[in-house]
Amino acid sequence: MRILSVDFDYFVNPTPLQRANYFPDGGREMNDTLNSFVWAGSYAFSKSATKKFGDEMSSLMDVELLKKPLQMIHNIIMTQKDICGMVADSHMHAYDFIRENHDGSATELYNVDFHHDTFDVGKEVHCGNWLRRLLDEGAVDEAYWLNRPESELDGNLTTVIQLSELPKTGYDLVYVCRSGWWTPPHMDGDFIKYLARPLIENKNGWEVRYQTGILESRYNRELKALIKQESAIRDQLSAVPCPKEH
Repeated sequence: MRILSVDFDYFVNPTPLQRANYFPDGGREMNDTLNSFVWAGSYAFSKSATKKFGDEMSSLMDVELLKKPLQMIHNIIMTQKDICGMVADSHMHAYDFIRENHDGSATELYNVDFHHDTFDVGKEVHCGNWLRRLLDEGAVDEAYWLNRPESELDGNLTTVIQLSELPKTGYDLVYVCRSGWWTPPHMDGDFIKYLARPLIENKNGWEVRYQTGILESRYNRELKALIKQESAIRDQLSAVPCPKEH
């Protein structure tokens, strides 16, 4: 059995400064409401930082998307013959999806992802250890990781490969996730366009499960209102003069 797992965070290409200043700290995923507040704060900070420092502080809105690799992965997925698929926000659901659809044969998994997801952290399955669990339990025999040059390698149990080494055909299962804690909401449109919608609305008769709301961008009216509110608070704080020493 051959499995393709694709995390949209692989294609998000911030500069080191953008990642350090605007992206949420690493760790566990949390609820959608908190996700919106965290990203709203990041957009507001980005707006004030670029206003103050100019080109020295590239905007969060200017984060690069790796469109050529994204198009290549889209093409690979859409040229498969007969697959079972799933589209969700978190990578953690790949564990149950693979477990439920595993046919008991020798299995190789190809993970296109910024993270290796074989961390030995926590007792429950989550986005950082789902692949380790599958390896430890023998559901996956070999795992290959298409990573990024800046990806963390500590704790990696996979074999790192290049994009040119990724098989083009022969997949039985395809799992795609957005990873909303590691991908800015304004890039959701590209996730939907290249990965989510083509798989969900395929014309090939594939059985594809998907998370409710996954075809809706988080960069919506509600988030923009939160960003505006956060920006106003930051502007007010910056206008308050510092107290004088006596």
